[in-house]
Amino acid sequence: MEKMKFVVNHEWLFRHPYIAFLSSFAQAWIVILVTALNYIVIIALSSTVLDIAKDFLALAVIAEFDNFFYNEHKVASSIPKEILENKDEEKYRDLFEIRNT
Repeated sequence: MEKMKFVVNHEWLFRHPYIAFLSSFAQAWIVILVTALNYIVIIALSSTVLDIAKDFLALAVIAEFDNFFYNEHKVASSIPKEILENKDEEKYRDLFEIRNT
């Protein structure tokens, strides 16, 4: 929602603002859809309390699976870390510029 609001309020920053808005809109709907499907899977397919707990834990592991690959070792030499640590450098100055409308 924040990305959609940013696109609407700062459309001059984008070459094609409608594409940026639609991608943010699609992302928001995908999150809502995945959450609804998770609840349906947990509630509809589970008959006992133990099955509900088991299914919830399985979905929690799947949701956190990407964090296993994005560990500190890989982030230590990444471009985003370089940008954040060197925000005063000339080549990254535009990334941290604050614009008010």
